[in-house]
Parts: sequence; C-alpha cells; structure tokens
Amino acid sequence: AWIEAAEPIGTALEGGYQAAVAGAKRRFELFHRRAYDRARLANYYRRDELDRYFFDLLGNEQQWAVHFLGAGGSGKTMLLRHIGVELAEKAGTAVSRVDFDYLNPQYPERDPLLLLKALAEEFRLDESGDSIRAFTYFDDECESVYRRVEKAAREGAPARVSLAEPDVRFAVRAFAEGLAALSRRAQPVLILDTCEELAKIQPGGGVPPNVQHTLELLETLQRNYRDLSAGGRGLRVIFSGRRALPQLPWLRICEVGGFTEREAAEFL
Repeated sequence: AWIEAAEPIGTALEGGYQAAVAGAKRRFELFHRRAYDRARLANYYRRDELDRYFFDLLGNEQQWAVHFLGAGGSGKTMLLRHIGVELAEKAGTAVSRVDFDYLNPQYPERDPLLLLKALAEEFRLDESGDSIRAFTYFDDECESVYRRVEKAAREGAPARVSLAEPDVRFAVRAFAEGLAALSRRAQPVLILDTCEELAKIQPGGGVPPNVQHTLELLETLQRNYRDLSAGGRGLRVIFSGRRALPQLPWLRICEVGGFTEREAAEFL
C-alpha cells in the first residue's frame, strides 16, 4: 500500500525519488511472482537430464541457447519455474523471463525493442551503478525509437525497424552494456516462454519477419555482449515452446517428453 501511496509523490518529484518508487514496485511484483512459482514447485518432479541441459548451457560458448521443445502438458513451464527459482540461485545466474503470451502484439512492427524492454524489468532488480546508467540510456533510446515508429505510422509511412538503424543499434548496445555490468556478479540468462509465435514457419520453409527480427536481435545482442564482457561469463538464452524453431548453429534442442513408466511411478 505504501508503494501505491508514494506513486503520486514520485510523479511530482521525478528524478531519483520516482526511480526509487518504480524500483520498489518492480521488486514487490517480482517477490509475489517468485513466491507463486515456489508454491507451484512444491510438488515438482525433478528430472536430472533436463537440469543437465541447463548447467551444460552455462559453459557452452558455441551453442549459447537451448530450446526446450515439447507438447502441451509435458512440463516445460514448470521446468522454467524450476530453473528461474531454484537452479538459477544454485548456479549464480541472473534470470529474466518473458512469456510471449503476454507480449504486446505491437512487437516488433510498432515496437521493435519491446522484447528487450520486458526482459530489462527483471534485470533491473540486480542493478548497480554501471548497469543503472546503461539501462537508463537504454530506456532513452527505446523511447526515441518508439516515437519515430509511431510518428511514421500516424503519417501513413511505416518506419524501418531494421537492427541496422542507428537508434536501434544504440539501444541494443546499451542493453548489452547493462547485462555486461550485471555479469560481474551473476551470469545473465534470458528465458523466452511460450515461443509459439516464433515457430510459425511460412509455407515453403520461409521464416516470418517477426521470427527473423527476434533471432537477429538475439544474435546482435550476443555480439555486443561479448564485445563488452570479454573474459566474463557468457550470455545465455532459453526458449520453450511446442513447435520447432529454425535450425541454427548456436541453438541446441532438448525434447521434453512425458514421464517414463518409472518416473510416473516415483511421482505418484
């Protein structure tokens, strides 16, 4: 309640006070989400082979992403909760999770950086001096890109959302800089849940523009991160979904099936 009471004051005072209120609100929301996740994990059946995929990912510089692929009800979302709440702490990682079910459909045509903005929310909870400056600059660049795209849309001439555009490149670089600063304390891991929209391959095997944008965005982010965190712990990405993603040299596939007879007996 005190956070809600402080919000109008923060709006009036702006500056550091407003940022402090926003940070408190994010921490409060994340606390409840993690508490909910922990409650759901009370009866979680741990599968060691799936855990190994996560730990192997952390040290794999060539295949820096893994896709947990499986039918609905196979336990993918529970696995992600297990990784984000339990394994992340054990491994010394900083995790941010985005569910594509809740990502605004404006992404990427009207808001090409929306995915990174959503991921930044959770990473901000681990902010320090350098990462605060980087994420603040990231916010400014995102706002600039969004205003440019919206202005063009209102004028009937859609703006380019290419990752080659200077303001988009600056924003991605700033996000990578924030992650590089965080990596001095914890290895950053991006978790992208319910990637069904990213798996809708066009007839003939073509990759839809939104899929191409997302994959290129992650590749660009990885290049910037490696440049900024030379010698540090690498950035990692986890996908989860029901359909296969395009084959990529940096993406490892882990098929998540139903319980074996032995696992079902142990669970029951």
